[in-house]
Amino acid sequence: MADFPVGVSALNQIRQEALQNPLVKNNMLSPDGETMAINIVLDTDKVKSGFEAGLVAEIEGVIAPLQGQFDEVFQIGNPSITTLLNKKSARSRALSCLWHW
Repeated sequence: MADFPVGVSALNQIRQEALQNPLVKNNMLSPDGETMAINIVLDTDKVKSGFEAGLVAEIEGVIAPLQGQFDEVFQIGNPSITTLLNKKSARSRALSCLWHW
């Protein structure tokens, strides 16, 4: 991180270089260079069952400070979807129990 580029011109140069890369343009970076995706690849052989909620919480902690700096910052993928579905399912079960009283 000591060599991290600082300043608008340095960041614009990085953006232009990224837009020249066919693996990045239209895949990880939008054609206008304004929207970017970051992929996180997990070694699923080394994770334990139920790891999704912890991972989602960790990622949320990392991206939370970015919320005011960008129009949108969010995570999506199997762990976040699984965690959301588990929360909704647990809430539905709790509400179902209330209806049976």
